[in-house]
Amino acid sequence: MKNYRFLAILILVVVALGAFKKYGHRLQAPFDVMYTPNNPAAVAGDFWAYVLNLTEENAASLTTTPESFKEIIQGYNPDDAYELHSVTQQDGTYFVKTTITVIRDKVYKISLFTVVTSIQGDYKVDVEATKKSVQDSLLDDVLSYYKEQLVDVEKVIKGVGLNAMTREEFATVGKHNIKSQMCEISSELTRIISGTPDVLFKECLELEK
Repeated sequence: MKNYRFLAILILVVVALGAFKKYGHRLQAPFDVMYTPNNPAAVAGDFWAYVLNLTEENAASLTTTPESFKEIIQGYNPDDAYELHSVTQQDGTYFVKTTITVIRDKVYKISLFTVVTSIQGDYKVDVEATKKSVQDSLLDDVLSYYKEQLVDVEKVIKGVGLNAMTREEFATVGKHNIKSQMCEISSELTRIISGTPDVLFKECLELEK
């Protein structure tokens, strides 16, 4: 009898461990959020933790429009993750720079701003504004990368002692590349929105000539 009881307990333990391994992240999320302070970055983090753990009801409670909240990340992988970066504020709205990493057929890294606003003193995520921020965030990443590269180039230029004329040539090429990239981005953006590529800047028409 004791052997049967021991075996039954052992089976329950194994099943419980297996269930926790598979669903433990969903059980843990509500307790992690329970002690989170009411500030823009924390709310943004809680929101994405819920979204990535497929707890839509909890995620909805952290949005400005919980009644219309729908799934925003397709699919699921237990290794999906988010990372919060800088927080900026403009006219009472907070923009939390966020990187979402989702693993499907390959690893996707999505850069966006989690837009957080105050509703009667409670910070909530504006889901629609957050979705629309992807283009701004990508442009921010491109410009940040370009500025970093300019700093590195400046170090190289100083190191090899290029003259003023060479510096001017580098600047001219740099300006042309920025315009070209911006025009390509605007063309692709308008194609996604309207189905027809178009230019957003008149300088792009000059480059096409």
